[in-house]
Amino acid sequence: MLSQSQVVPSGPEVSEIQGIMQRLVAVAPKVEANLAAQKGAKPHIDSGSFQWAVSVLQSPEVNAFCLPSGKMAVYTGLIPVAQNADALAVVMGHEISHALLRHGAERMAQQHLAQGLTHRRDRDGCRQHGSATAAHGDGSARRRNTVRRAPSVLAQG
Repeated sequence: MLSQSQVVPSGPEVSEIQGIMQRLVAVAPKVEANLAAQKGAKPHIDSGSFQWAVSVLQSPEVNAFCLPSGKMAVYTGLIPVAQNADALAVVMGHEISHALLRHGAERMAQQHLAQGLTHRRDRDGCRQHGSATAAHGDGSARRRNTVRRAPSVLAQG
């Protein structure tokens, strides 16, 4: 389905979503500084290291995501469900937080570790192929099976 999604090049919804993205990215450092101050810590996120951009993809899917690089996609199916700009901002802010907190990189590391455990068990003669992640009960196997690949359109500059 993702490979079949087409970018919506322009229009009022695209302009609204791009404006929301700009406002969220502008306040992200302030929000992080406030949260860090509440915990007596120093801010540690360099939001300038991200390539913030958003694409609107034509799809009935009710979803949005943000890649670790800061590139985001919002599916048109989310727009009527969200009903207004505030609800879109909540969803988009949530997705941005995943990028800022490096959750994508964390998931990739967990997957590599889980795959390494599975391959080691296989090499050592264990016949329980693929059971390493399920044995941990941390949801790694489920995440590995549900990770989606981003459409190639987001990989373009």
